[in-house]
Amino acid sequence: EEEVKHVSAGSFHSGCVTETGRGFVWGSNEYGQLGCDSDATPISVKPILLVPFQVSWLRASHLNTFASSVESKGELLGFGCESE
Repeated sequence: EEEVKHVSAGSFHSGCVTETGRGFVWGSNEYGQLGCDSDATPISVKPILLVPFQVSWLRASHLNTFASSVESKGELLGFGCESE
């Protein structure tokens, strides 16, 4: 088991980063904010691994999720509603 070092709550979804840098998300995926196909997974009560690499932080907002990769050089990953 991994310990959670950071949790972020959006309006209808949430996310966390573990001590090993794994980013998980759960909740509503109506706008793709869980980083996967919203038609195939409209909602998830179980945590979904957001990306297959380490993240340094994750932020759940109203209809979006943002994360930064440990390996990236200032790159920001975004998932969710394009108009918000």
